[in-house]
Amino acid sequence: MKKLGDLGVFILLVFLSVYLPELGIMHLTKFLGWGIDGYSIFLTVEVIAILLLFIYWLKKKEMLYILKKRVQRSQDSFTL
Repeated sequence: MKKLGDLGVFILLVFLSVYLPELGIMHLTKFLGWGIDGYSIFLTVEVIAILLLFIYWLKKKEMLYILKKRVQRSQDSFTL
């Protein structure tokens, strides 16, 4: 059941990063009367915030190790 909850959080983050920024920021910049510059600034800030939320979530679940670079030995990758 816990993995199902983690999947739900992941799907929510994907939804927020794909659909919400486009719709919300477009309406906000139209309301404020800003041009494409305001749109791009809002979009950049929101995508960075979602990335930080994802990293915080991984850290809270103690799963941050999946983002660390793995060292491969040359012997392991070229064996027959």
